[in-house]
Amino acid sequence: MNLLSELRSLVTPENVIDNATALEAASIDESSLSPVMPAAIVRVFTSDEIQRVVRFCFQHKVPLTARAAGSALEGSAIPCANGVVLDVSGMDKV
Repeated sequence: MNLLSELRSLVTPENVIDNATALEAASIDESSLSPVMPAAIVRVFTSDEIQRVVRFCFQHKVPLTARAAGSALEGSAIPCANGVVLDVSGMDKV
């Protein structure tokens, strides 16, 4: 399985991000905990996209971390190693 290709088939392909700068930014939050690099960031804008990505990660046992601003102080926005960050910061409706 090619994780990036699979994710790109679920959402608009350019919303699957794997560049080092973005991954590094998503590897931390405002806590003092050590960074953890994800494999990819998936920017979602609809509940349908969220469902597809969550279902895929569950079925393939890929760790998934939801993230918005990354301002948590307790480490909840730090992803699992080689997991997927579900970036919901662009959503403006529930």
